[in-house]
Amino acid sequence: MLTKQEVLRSIREIAAPRKVTMDTDLAELVEDLDDGLEGLIESLEHEFNIELPEESILEAETVGDLCYLVMQVSAPPYPPGPSPASHPSPPVNP
Repeated sequence: MLTKQEVLRSIREIAAPRKVTMDTDLAELVEDLDDGLEGLIESLEHEFNIELPEESILEAETVGDLCYLVMQVSAPPYPPGPSPASHPSPPVNP
């Protein structure tokens, strides 16, 4: 699973030489990038082999929000639990 430091490091590389923290305003950051928000998102999706949902991207206000979104999308799904059929309920006495 990715850590926020790994994602932040990637964003810093894309945004260099600008100083970027978790509190950096995302809208202000992408104004300074040649490829804007689309370029940033494409770079992150390519690097971490993920697809970020557009509606969630638009809700991100800070670099920290974007980091957590990338972490959430890259997290492996929970393993499936036992199906109810594999643990039948005991019979109920009438």
